[in-house]
Amino acid sequence: LGGKICKAPAKIQKYLGLTLVPQAGVAIGLATTALKVVPEHGPQIKTIILCGTVIYELTGPVITKLALKAAGEIEDANLGKSPAAKA
Repeated sequence: LGGKICKAPAKIQKYLGLTLVPQAGVAIGLATTALKVVPEHGPQIKTIILCGTVIYELTGPVITKLALKAAGEIEDANLGKSPAAKA
């Protein structure tokens, strides 16, 4: 949706969501809120959210790299090289 609103190229719209996988802060905040709001189910909700977060944090960088490559935003030759390192 964000890619369409910004009128990004179709390739970027297609893969933009995958690059957002390793964002854990909001999920952890929601897990903490669930403990207070729904105390009878809070521990289960927290466990599920935190386990999902761990999985996403472990797989997120790889998925993000694949999505950026598929969108044509990065090339293998440029991986790990910052602009400062090229100077």
